[in-house]
Amino acid sequence: DLDEIRIEKKMIEKEDREGGGADEGGVKVEGYLLKRGLINKAYKRRYFRLINGQLRYFALKSSPMNKIKGIIRLALHTFEKNVGEEYGFRIVHSERSFTLKAESKEDFEMWQNALKNMLPTSC
Repeated sequence: DLDEIRIEKKMIEKEDREGGGADEGGVKVEGYLLKRGLINKAYKRRYFRLINGQLRYFALKSSPMNKIKGIIRLALHTFEKNVGEEYGFRIVHSERSFTLKAESKEDFEMWQNALKNMLPTSC
């Protein structure tokens, strides 16, 4: 539900401003990835944080007050390597898939290892 996601984003942003949230469960991995849009299929560079079973993304690392652009709850998703794209992968759910791409082999391996530890794989 869209309202539920908006409320969750606001709660997370408040926790981050007040110094809670991120440190409690710890940021597992963070860095830039390229994210393919749902409507506009061009890749956009986004800053991602893997934290507390969620993949949160921001326009920039230094977004004002950590303004969250989106949250991917990983519990019901699977990990797929995107064979057609170098350093590409997908986080797949029955309702929506997220197509992501790392900028280097090292970044790809870092994200792949972190996500595979949290998600079932389909390949």
